[in-house]
Amino acid sequence: MDDPALSNTYRVVPEPSQCFAFEPLTEDGERRYLFSQMLDDYSRPREGAAMVQTFPPRVARLDQGSVLGLSFLPVTRDKTTCLNFFTHNPGNPDKVTNFEETANVDLVAPDRIRGRFDGIDRYDEGVLVGDHWNFGHWLYNHLARLALSAAAPRLTGVPLVVGENILPSHAECLERLGFPGPALIRLRKGRLARFRTLWAPMMPLCGWGRNIFWSPGTIAFLRERLGVDPQARARPGRRLYITRRGSRWRRVLNEDEVVALLAQWGFEVIDPGALSIARQVEIAADAEAIMGPFGAGLNLFLFAPRSATIFELKYPVPTMDINLSICTHIGQRFVPVMGFPVVAAANEMNHDFIVTPDVVEKALDTAGLRR
Repeated sequence: MDDPALSNTYRVVPEPSQCFAFEPLTEDGERRYLFSQMLDDYSRPREGAAMVQTFPPRVARLDQGSVLGLSFLPVTRDKTTCLNFFTHNPGNPDKVTNFEETANVDLVAPDRIRGRFDGIDRYDEGVLVGDHWNFGHWLYNHLARLALSAAAPRLTGVPLVVGENILPSHAECLERLGFPGPALIRLRKGRLARFRTLWAPMMPLCGWGRNIFWSPGTIAFLRERLGVDPQARARPGRRLYITRRGSRWRRVLNEDEVVALLAQWGFEVIDPGALSIARQVEIAADAEAIMGPFGAGLNLFLFAPRSATIFELKYPVPTMDINLSICTHIGQRFVPVMGFPVVAAANEMNHDFIVTPDVVEKALDTAGLRR
């Protein structure tokens, strides 16, 4: 017979304040890390939104709270949770389980989750950060949570809660932010993690209904803490092309043709996934231009100067506009370079595609780059 503690149904509520208490933030943190609806650009809300909504930043405090394994979903002592602001996309079961706990966590109804675990691990206290295999999600959903926890004085020195599956490059990010390995609590897959006190910052980039909300202030936090020089200026001629050749999807099928053209414009090809974070920051520090397909590697622009121009190779999908808002907030020029899908994938965001060289060259010329 299953241990009742390891097989439970958890109640899901729509508003964080319906189940969580909150740790006070500094006055500056309350103002700087305000959440707002993400825009397609900086002049209009997403289609169908009558106005730009805002929400205060919050760090939930759960006394005797738990985490549902590597889903990194926090639940209260009375088995209640909120998906809004604590998962990247509450409407996608894979996002709720973080792709890791599909065998142990089920979204059985909009207001109910069922969890089944192999055992219980007990901890004193921790700040829930979590992790994700995708570098972009790691940066903006997980690592950026540290901006909120840093604005809560009580959390100074409290260990961070990540997963046993955290990638070395992501652990390197944490070390650069002052959290080496001994400062991490690594949760195990298929285990219920119980804490005397658990702090859970809201995810600084997350969906709610048909809208996406983010905390723009966390972008400056990430750049500063990861070692980006705010005074850095682009060096004319330092141009980077980000390849996705080894990726599972969203590959540029005629990349050899595109790279041959870009070589004439002085671009060098790099794969950020093969580089340490320190090396990525170093390479991007004086980049005049960065080009690449929409995907994790293109997040290299986070380390580039404000004066850099970012060229995103993509095809028409409305939900691919996140980088536009982030680049605009940094102060970088963002140039979409449109191609067309050729090899269809089940997910419309994962098609392989082609971008013709003439379209690439026109974008470079229009942006004012010189050969």
